Amino acid sequence: TQKLSNKENLELLVFGDSISVGANSSGFTGIAPYLPTYPELFKNKLRSEYGVKVNLTNPSVGGKGIDWGLGEIDGILSQQTEVDLAVIAFGMNDGGLLPDAFAKKANQMIDAIQAKFPDAEILLVATMLPNPKAAHFYLQQEGFAGALLSDCEREGVAVVNVTEMHKSLLRRKNYADMTGNNVNHPNDYLARVYAQTLFATLQSETVEELDSVSASDVADGQQPTGSIFTTLLGGCTATATIPVGAAATLCAAGLLKKKKDK
Repeated sequence: TQKLSNKENLELLVFGDSISVGANSSGFTGIAPYLPTYPELFKNKLRSEYGVKVNLTNPSVGGKGIDWGLGEIDGILSQQTEVDLAVIAFGMNDGGLLPDAFAKKANQMIDAIQAKFPDAEILLVATMLPNPKAAHFYLQQEGFAGALLSDCEREGVAVVNVTEMHKSLLRRKNYADMTGNNVNHPNDYLARVYAQTLFATLQSETVEELDSVSASDVADGQQPTGSIFTTLLGGCTATATIPVGAAATLCAAGLLKKKKDK
């Protein structure tokens, strides 16, 4: 944040599976309207919002899981002179792991990055959900977000809870409306949600205590006062005016947190 505020160049690393490669954004597949991948959308938003140059390195590989990532991370980092912000986005292909085991491996990834670049800050992406009708594919992925939030999130490390965002969207939209392959890849719509959730998480700060707000406040699937997407597009800050209903949705999605006592 300091580098962005000072308008210094930002070194951005995105490392994950096929979703982070870009499948199935239209720009990745080469068809109209050629929407950039979510890492490119995120980079472009940082550049336009802060007026800085953002250098994106994206060594993501389709079909890979976090064990593969751990085996590759040291080699990838050895080729970098600097990393300011790392986006780590595995999980879709890790359904065979229990959530605690996945979070443990995510912490190992964090340790490897911060051992080489102590000042690097990290966004851990909790994956979108696979199609529950895809045989033998929908396994433990839904539980990863909670494990990452409880075991990994700390100073300099934040969880980007795309899992809860996707779940909330699925209350009103069909899975096929948000996927490019009807199994495990976002289409242009959900790629935008990835980028928006990344940016909102990066900008979010502790908000006023919301004693009357909980996930159950939006469990009925009713659209809260003030669209979550309006809030995301506008960014979330401590000084923003966020309607209670929208704040409840953001809290449920893990994007905003109740103020903790010092």
